Amino acid sequence: MAWIDPSPRLTQQVRTELLHLPVLIQNLRLLTMPVQELVDTAIGELADNPLYEVNPPRSWQESGILDDLSEEPSLEENLIRQMAQCRPLREERDSLPYELVRYLDHRGYLTDTQEAIADQLELTAERLDLLLERVRDIVEPPGLFARDLIHCLSLQLIRSGKEESDGAKILEMAVDLLGKGDPKDAMERLGWSRSRFDRAMEELSHLDPAPGRRTTAQVVIPELELYPDPDRPAVVLAENLPRIYMTPLTWEDDRVTSMKGRGLHIIQSIARRNASKLSLAIEVAKKQKDYLMSREGAPYPMTMTEMAEKLNRSVSTVQRIASTTWAVTPVGTVPMDRLFSRPLKSRPDMSVAQLRSRIEEASRKGMSDSELSRNLGVPRRTITWHRQRRR
Repeated sequence: MAWIDPSPRLTQQVRTELLHLPVLIQNLRLLTMPVQELVDTAIGELADNPLYEVNPPRSWQESGILDDLSEEPSLEENLIRQMAQCRPLREERDSLPYELVRYLDHRGYLTDTQEAIADQLELTAERLDLLLERVRDIVEPPGLFARDLIHCLSLQLIRSGKEESDGAKILEMAVDLLGKGDPKDAMERLGWSRSRFDRAMEELSHLDPAPGRRTTAQVVIPELELYPDPDRPAVVLAENLPRIYMTPLTWEDDRVTSMKGRGLHIIQSIARRNASKLSLAIEVAKKQKDYLMSREGAPYPMTMTEMAEKLNRSVSTVQRIASTTWAVTPVGTVPMDRLFSRPLKSRPDMSVAQLRSRIEEASRKGMSDSELSRNLGVPRRTITWHRQRRR
């Protein structure tokens, strides 16, 4: 006689669930908003719900960050904090971040030529050029320490990975014709249609021509910590997330069930947010282990598309998570998208960031582009192009 075990069992089942558009939008909004906004949203959603209590993150109370948020640190103060994490500046001298910010005008541009600044700081022009390249690559907002308007806009395009976009081509090939008011000459030089030209100009219109006018800086609250550790490559910083408490009840009715459901939806959305960010962080930490351990000077080739396929998510979702999530790492507190870099066409095993790091090292050693090309197996024109883009 057959025996049947009546005890309950847990089973996994994949199913497709149709969500209404407002629910999808709400989930996506909670996934990508900064921690400060997440706390405000959770408090606002549950303010009139007597079953729940929302407290700010524990670290905010312990560190006094709430006081810092109200003080609104100046851009100069924030830049000095960011530049303090720049290893080449620290190796030069501790006072260099304070000295460099004095050469910024109200727009965030350098007030003098790099040769004159190098002379005043008692640095060689080549050394200052390398230091400024590194600073331009890490400071927020992007575009600071530029020589002029065109350089400022180019730096912003490079930071967003659009150095080969149509907007960048206008800056490089036809910017001298834009001031005439009639774009026909620029379109003729570029060989573009009016619609393509208009799209490129629209791209440029979203850039900030004067990033230094932002008199206040945003306080960054990291949500993750990345380790170069195979057993624990990444963790969620729970102390930086809101804490939601529910009042235990011994009775229920329709009204209580409705209030409980609204609160559980917020809790579940935050849990999905944490799981999504952690899964991405784990894969990123594994891929960039050598960079995080400072065995490599720049991130390995890694694209949003690659991560999207690995995590079975859309590229746009991965991009939103990476661009809105800050992580504490051994190389500094950085947005997750800073750890991505596309591969070179001529060497798919090397990223653009790695090539630029090699170019910086070669410049420091006085190595020519031809010699570096032979050593890396990369076309010389590629090295020259990236060197010029960094200037």
